[in-house]
Amino acid sequence: MPQLYPIKLFLPQSNKLSHKTAKSSLSGPEVFVDLVDKSSHPAALKEALDGLLKKDVYQAKPTQLYWYRKSTLDNSYAGLLCGLPSQECIHPQLTTHEHVLDKRVQLFSDYLAATQLQAEPILVLHENTTFSDAFAAKMYKRSCATQYTLGNELHEIWLLDDEEAKEVKRFAAAEKQFHLADGHHRLASSIDYADKRHKNITILSFVVAKNQLYNDRFVWALKQFPKGISAIDIDPKKTANETSVKMLSIGCLMGKNTQQIHFPKTTNAASFLFEEILGFSTLNAIDLGEYIDYFPPSASLSAEFLSDADPYKAKFFYDPLSIDQIIQTAKAQKILPPKSTYLLPKLPTGLFIAPMDSFE
Repeated sequence: MPQLYPIKLFLPQSNKLSHKTAKSSLSGPEVFVDLVDKSSHPAALKEALDGLLKKDVYQAKPTQLYWYRKSTLDNSYAGLLCGLPSQECIHPQLTTHEHVLDKRVQLFSDYLAATQLQAEPILVLHENTTFSDAFAAKMYKRSCATQYTLGNELHEIWLLDDEEAKEVKRFAAAEKQFHLADGHHRLASSIDYADKRHKNITILSFVVAKNQLYNDRFVWALKQFPKGISAIDIDPKKTANETSVKMLSIGCLMGKNTQQIHFPKTTNAASFLFEEILGFSTLNAIDLGEYIDYFPPSASLSAEFLSDADPYKAKFFYDPLSIDQIIQTAKAQKILPPKSTYLLPKLPTGLFIAPMDSFE
């Protein structure tokens, strides 16, 4: 298991905080989102971030472990805010289930080098729901230290005292593995940043039990066929080699007609679609965005979009993987296709800022 380290946080002042989604894909404090939108290069971004910290728009909190809860109208998600040491964030201590693209890793590594700040935690899961449920009940017996409201979301933060911190560290030491749920490029970029400087850094992390996660799925819209593919093959003989194997299905919309692509229950829909229908391999890091537009569940897709494939070659709809399926994939050191999961919670960027601290 990676060790859990206390981390220094900069948190925004409540009176400087508002919710913004109109001008950016980022969802977080308006002062931070505006800053990222307007900064034209890393040096300008660092200068602007330093200005936020110096002007008390953000205030430094103690270096320690935190308990954090995000609540919406429908759900709440809670876990530990902490640092994971970069040198321990590798299999088998921390498993991953997606490839990363070198270009994106380098881009974000350069951002970290320029700003020296982390503005969004990686999302890490563990399987000890008994510990998490009991610890959460203990936290909620007292009021949180800090809270924010962003849109319809409530964000609450508790500071752990010395005894609670020791309890958390004992829990972590007893666990066999953590699993990276979301943030593969952020993790790879942080490790790249640390390796280039020959340092062990603390990676800002939100560590949650598996029952605190929810997975949905993207709608895949095919912009162009991969090389060697000219049509969608829905031949049932290809997708059902053995009639004794229980079959599942993927919805495929071509024009205005929906057909079902059947596949065996021994695999999962995203992998079957990626490999058997589109002809890619999970052994390779593919920039699938060249071929696919992804629409998350939050996109509020219209009835017209869902009933007509045009202007796309096809649209694909499939049941999401369970959290346990994702964990088992990671434990087996297998890789899922990009954009095959849509894991909640999604944390606001810039709500927590942590320095790129190193320790030896």
